[in-house]
Amino acid sequence: MAKDFPKYTAELESLRGHLYKKINNYEKRNPDKLSLIHADLHFGNMIWNKGVVQPIDFDDCGYGLELYDIAVTLAQSSNYFKKVGLKETRLSKEALLRGYSVYKELTDVDIDILPYFVAARELAMIGWLYERRDNPELWDYLRKNLATRKKKTKKYIKQADTKTYL
Repeated sequence: MAKDFPKYTAELESLRGHLYKKINNYEKRNPDKLSLIHADLHFGNMIWNKGVVQPIDFDDCGYGLELYDIAVTLAQSSNYFKKVGLKETRLSKEALLRGYSVYKELTDVDIDILPYFVAARELAMIGWLYERRDNPELWDYLRKNLATRKKKTKKYIKQADTKTYL
């Protein structure tokens, strides 16, 4: 598949370009939403200490759009969401957004654009896996899951594209 991967790059680049335009437009309209972010805030990078969740592993930390941290958590929770069903998925996502909102206001526009950020995380993970194609396990995972990841990316983009604000 490594030699065949270039046939996928045009489609992936098109998706990336679409996301870049939307997210860049959001950033220009919301410069106050830029700050120091973790950028890899999934449950494997969180520990519980006396009932309080604490992030760990700050190697991807940097200056970016705050919604990306929520998007990472949502994207990396997809296996959990598959197991619990639609109602529990909805409740889990609502709880995450409600909890986040205690510390940082989320507007309707923030929530509406969030699927673009989840799609961006999906593309970032495809790139992360491809860069590690010399690892047989990761390469096999990418080979088996590329179509699914592209499909999920397109679904998130379609969901956000139904909004007319950007």
